[in-house]
Amino acid sequence: GIPPTAKLIGTVGRLVRFKGHKYLLDALVRLRHSHPTVRLLIVGGGPERDTLERYAQERGLVEAAMFLGHRADVADLLVAMELFILPSEAEDFGRVLLEAMATGRPVVATAAGGVPEVVEANVTGLLVEPADAAALAEAVSTLLADPRRAQAMGQAGRQRVEKYFTMTRHTQLIEAVYQDILGLTNS
Repeated sequence: GIPPTAKLIGTVGRLVRFKGHKYLLDALVRLRHSHPTVRLLIVGGGPERDTLERYAQERGLVEAAMFLGHRADVADLLVAMELFILPSEAEDFGRVLLEAMATGRPVVATAAGGVPEVVEANVTGLLVEPADAAALAEAVSTLLADPRRAQAMGQAGRQRVEKYFTMTRHTQLIEAVYQDILGLTNS
């Protein structure tokens, strides 16, 4: 039911209050003025789903916000998105950001918790303050209006994941710690 001209944006995660989905829905209301074809995919389930669906309905977003629930095809959905959004008010690390960046998606996220360690501001994505729907909408609009910039950020994100967040890199870092502890470092 998604028109071929739609611009897909989305998020993946548990539907719990601190993940900031309400702010994302408020941002979507604002985005629809400048990007009427935008569609938001909300992937995941949780205790706030019914509340968020009602909120989306009250805000006139029935067609624009699609609650997909738990899905086994998250990688395919990420590839279908023009950009990935993480609107969390609090976030330890944001592993889903790595998944999105690995698919080459540019990211708009809140600068909450460990997110700035993953998303390099203005290089792999845009960071905004938590709980700020206006800033979230503006950042998303900026990337939707500039596909070349968005694509460059997506490529930079993929490179960042490959350079810093692979299992090989993690293993190398752990080995370096053990070598240092055991005094096996090359001097």
